[in-house]
Amino acid sequence: ILTTSVESSTDMQFFTEYESFRLVDIMDGSIYEIPENMIEKQGEGVYLIKDIPVKDTPLMLVFGDFLK
Repeated sequence: ILTTSVESSTDMQFFTEYESFRLVDIMDGSIYEIPENMIEKQGEGVYLIKDIPVKDTPLMLVFGDFLK
């Protein structure tokens, strides 16, 4: 039984050829667009996403425009 709750975030640096990123909550299917102020382009296809929320359910970072 959980007796405490934690609110936290993390940063992630990665390389990609895409310029569009989203977070998908795998448990309920919600898709979240990442705000521009959280994304820092570091050049040569390297990006830093700051303050990604840490949840008690899995989140998936996806690249590109897969929705119309």
